[in-house]
Amino acid sequence: MIPMRKLISILSIAVVPILAACSSSSTSTTPTPPPQRLYVSNDGGSGLVQIFAPPFAASSLPAVSFQDGTSTDVDDVAFDAAGKLYVGNFGQNKVDVFTPPFTNSSTATFSISTGAGSPEGVDIDASGNLWAATGNVVIFDAPLSAASTPAVTITTGLTNPIGVKHDASGNMYVCDDSHGYVAIYNPPFTNASAPAVTVPEVGCWGLFLDGAGNLWAVDRSAKQVMKFVPPFTNTSTPAFTITTGLTDALYPTLDSSGNLYVSSGTGVAVFLAPLSAASTASFTMATVASNGIRFGP
Repeated sequence: MIPMRKLISILSIAVVPILAACSSSSTSTTPTPPPQRLYVSNDGGSGLVQIFAPPFAASSLPAVSFQDGTSTDVDDVAFDAAGKLYVGNFGQNKVDVFTPPFTNSSTATFSISTGAGSPEGVDIDASGNLWAATGNVVIFDAPLSAASTPAVTITTGLTNPIGVKHDASGNMYVCDDSHGYVAIYNPPFTNASAPAVTVPEVGCWGLFLDGAGNLWAVDRSAKQVMKFVPPFTNTSTPAFTITTGLTDALYPTLDSSGNLYVSSGTGVAVFLAPLSAASTASFTMATVASNGIRFGP
């Protein structure tokens, strides 16, 4: 039996040409942000990492595109302080690490596979430690190498963790699709760590924390994005929910101007600031089968 997650990805590929054709008719563009590029990983049979340079528009094409080994399914992406790119290689049960500069022929400098499981969400904290959501959340301590093994494995409160991110205080936020919440863990982390708070979010998939500490979480089942404002509690409700303009919803991110980008399987939907419940996608940048998404150097 094909897992539901994979079935959704496979079905998404079939509509890429249709949505790409529709989105290319838009003439809207985003204001040019600081010199950061948008990194998009692709699953659904491609395994590509695509890098888009600003300004962004429906007609944007990747400036760089490289294959993550022989994988057909790569998920979330993250960066460390040195600009190295970490890619959750779900299809080959490892996290691949790429060193800049990135080109069309980039290959992984090394891979972390022992204990990595099938990583979906990945993140690098302020100390350079790697967090990976892979049926649980595993933490690999810096310095990282091909010989790295998990220092901590967190299982309590998790059944199907997808997205994982940290805030400025080092707290861990995990989207758990099965539980339907964002689990928040406080440091220090141990094998016995349990959620301090669980923010209700049915269908929770990817998430993002902006500079003000607001939590942006995707409800993939409903194809929508919710904004939560701190402080977070077990009964937090969204400040607002964006429900229009998404054919699918996986991972969100924001640029420095407050524009929202959501990987939607068939592309990246862009919502221009100011954002509200009335926001709708201004345009969609065509990708192969977008999944993980993040701004980087």
